[in-house]
Amino acid sequence: MKPGVAALCLLLLCACAEAPKVDWRQGAKRAWVVAAYAPGRTADLPACLARLSDAELASRHFVELRYHHVRVMRTAVAEVPPEIDARPGVQVELWPEDCGRGHLSRMSRLLPADSD
Repeated sequence: MKPGVAALCLLLLCACAEAPKVDWRQGAKRAWVVAAYAPGRTADLPACLARLSDAELASRHFVELRYHHVRVMRTAVAEVPPEIDARPGVQVELWPEDCGRGHLSRMSRLLPADSD
């Protein structure tokens, strides 16, 4: 095999082994954690958190996320699953819902910082 062809094959194999993609076809989005909500009830809770009891707010962890929808940056609120370390700046796979209607978005997994 010629060196140029071998190099091309190696590049193609590396492209196949890249980081996991977001499940766009099923409605998932790539999102970035912006901030964590403090435990307990505060005056500025979004609608999807305001409906929860004080006990639920104290025992669960919620974050604000940002994601692109077409050319617009949107905000979402999601509960952090125990297996995800959702620090500000990390990328996650997000299943967005309408917080204004009382629905929490869902985070399914962490994404590598350099994935597309």
